[in-house]
Amino acid sequence: MPNILPSWQRILLVALCLVAGVFPTVLFFAWIERNCAFPWPWILLNTSSLAWICLCDVFLLCAWVLFLSQGINKFFFQTIAPLVPKQAVRALAVSLTGASLWSFMSLWQNTGIVVWSIPMGSLWTSNGVAFVLYWGLLLIALKTLLRHFVWVELIGLKQIYSKRSQWIAEKKPSVAPHTQKRLYALVLLAGFITPVMSLDRMMLCLAFVAGLALKARL
Repeated sequence: MPNILPSWQRILLVALCLVAGVFPTVLFFAWIERNCAFPWPWILLNTSSLAWICLCDVFLLCAWVLFLSQGINKFFFQTIAPLVPKQAVRALAVSLTGASLWSFMSLWQNTGIVVWSIPMGSLWTSNGVAFVLYWGLLLIALKTLLRHFVWVELIGLKQIYSKRSQWIAEKKPSVAPHTQKRLYALVLLAGFITPVMSLDRMMLCLAFVAGLALKARL
């Protein structure tokens, strides 16, 4: 494997990382802020049964989590990563994660159910409050994360333009337990504190809580 990637490979990897990885990730958080209501399902179920829609969404959520935990964290890093240039590993992992997020959003079946709606006087006020609360908390979480990582390294762009020898022993990024708890708390607050909560957003927030509880017990 070359110590420095050819120019065309670096350009391709950067484009792949940004388009297939970073863009869908940002879009995913925007999708949650909009209560998972973007009108774009690839497959729209021809049913009015709320139970059936929720069952399909739960199955999709489980399949997505399984893909992230087993497909990327284990299969990709243990089987695929050794076969590609070391500088490309992080960017490819980010791209696969982003592609899975895009597929997840595109297959999600919106329930159309509102769990709560706090009167704010007007739709513009409600949307503005929701926007400021959600993105403000996420920006604090991002700032906390970037205290421990350089963003171009976290998403794999720095590695693409580095020598292979610098990334022979690259490991998945990790942060201290207390920092993880702070990040989790900020993300949960961003998910739950909103003037309008849909059943879809509530399902994702509760799934995140269940995942944290399961992780704490393992």
